[in-house]
Formats: sequence, structure tokens, C-alpha cells
Amino acid sequence: VMNDHVLISLAERCPRNREELKKTPGLSHGQATQYWKGLLGAINRGLQAEPLHPPAYKRPNNGFLERLEALKNWRKMTAREMGVNSDVVLPRDLMYAIAERKPQDSSELKTLMDDAPYRYECFGDEIMVVLPGR
Repeated sequence: VMNDHVLISLAERCPRNREELKKTPGLSHGQATQYWKGLLGAINRGLQAEPLHPPAYKRPNNGFLERLEALKNWRKMTAREMGVNSDVVLPRDLMYAIAERKPQDSSELKTLMDDAPYRYECFGDEIMVVLPGR
């Protein structure tokens, strides 16, 4: 209904009544007349709301980072030897899951790799050897 420039103008100016709203650059008379209640209501709710803050970044622990690095290096080397993309050897999401859950034995790894039984058959033993800190 309104272009980005009008919305930015509204956010910057935060008009509190119809007269201030009508002075918003880019807002047509028709828009101000038709949408004034909704616009002022939205602005008021925004002014009363708690500020939004991005979630704090939590650095992964060293054990996870070591396992991830070991898996990345193994995956890259194995892919190079096979002449394929590294995701063919071990998809990124699965690599992260393995590093996060740090399987202690082959049965735990097999459970983690249920959706990739072929990869488990081909690489399960190698992955268990590569994982530090089990």
C-alpha cells in the first residue's frame, strides 16, 4: 500500500496525531485519510514496545570447534581423493550435527546418520577415527 520511503519517513518522524501524519513526506492525502487510525495505532504500539535486540551470539565450545575442524579437513581430503564435491561425502548439516552431538561409538553415529545409510556404510569408521575428544 505504501512504498518504503513513506514507511521510513513514518518510522523516523513518529507522528502522534492526524495533523503530524498529514505532513509525512510521500504520504498522499488519500492514504492519510484512509489509514490514519491504523498508522497512528501502529506507531503508538511501536513506541510503547520493548526495543528488539538481536540474540547474543554464543561462541561454540572448543570441543565442538575441534570436532568440526577435524570433520571439515577429513571431508575435504576425502572429496579430493574421490574427485567429488565435499557435500557428496558429508553434507554440511550432517557434519555439524555429528560435531555437536559427538557420538561416542559407531551405534550413536549410525543413529545420527539414519537418513544417510550409504554414507554411514562408506565413511562411518573413518568418521569415528577422525573425531577428537570422544
